[in-house]
Amino acid sequence: MGMFDILYAAASNPGHLWSEMECSTALCIDTVNSRVGIGTKNPEEALEINGNIKVNGNVASNRPIEVNDLTNKGYVDERISEVSGMITGEKPLVYGAHTQKDCTDAKGKVVDSDVSFGICQFDTDTCPSSWIQYKNFATSVDASFTAHPDRIRYWNVCTCTALGQAWGNNPLNYCGVGYVDTYHGTCTCCFSAGFTCGSSGIYSNKIQIGCY
Repeated sequence: MGMFDILYAAASNPGHLWSEMECSTALCIDTVNSRVGIGTKNPEEALEINGNIKVNGNVASNRPIEVNDLTNKGYVDERISEVSGMITGEKPLVYGAHTQKDCTDAKGKVVDSDVSFGICQFDTDTCPSSWIQYKNFATSVDASFTAHPDRIRYWNVCTCTALGQAWGNNPLNYCGVGYVDTYHGTCTCCFSAGFTCGSSGIYSNKIQIGCY
């Protein structure tokens, strides 16, 4: 269907929407969903092309801002670093921001991640400058928390322990307690008694962290 055919179709169907006319596989304009298909009758995006594209000029795009966009950018950076590594001999870590040599130079240890690229394990609770924690990879140990007593109400003191975890991609465990009066045996907040809850808590202590 050429431009003449499109104009003819519109002129020969006065009062009809594009959505009411049969789409051609050459060009389909879906006004209901604001989509255009070239080479397809059922475009699933704003523009879907079933075939090759030739561009005589630049293709502009906004910087990635969504989580999925950042993930895609990391994937592209990995590929670029991988090609660069073929030349320099250095192996990139996940997302391509650092190499395995960067890791060892920073006193870290290269370990496996959940993808084909490794990450750098540091024996600290935070990543060094210019490094970022990769997901929730960490090792943690138990941490105990004690709630301070309310001196006016003479409430009991409650304690809890956030259990540590072996190395892996897991969120840190958390424990929280509240104050209870002397007539209660459980560590819960006394909302029913009309008192203000003094609840707070603690996370398990991070002793190793995975960074990229």
